Amino acid sequence: MRPIINARLTAAQKSKVTFTLFSSVALFAIFTVAAPAILPCPAFDETQRKALLEQRRKAKLIGRKEVVIEPRKHNQQYQKKVES
Repeated sequence: MRPIINARLTAAQKSKVTFTLFSSVALFAIFTVAAPAILPCPAFDETQRKALLEQRRKAKLIGRKEVVIEPRKHNQQYQKKVES
């Protein structure tokens, strides 16, 4: 089977095709990564909406709790060694 087009590309044409391909792929990759930040999230289906509402209801029932941060025992032992 003979090829339909029997023309050869010049160096300038090859360079232009390579640059166009590379640019297209790079732009598509950037758009793919940035799309979730630009496009809105699709609507929740029924089960997801119910779960979200239940989670919010439970959060209101629990209320806000005070968070107490205690230092680790490892840090206390290390501080004692440094002070000695």
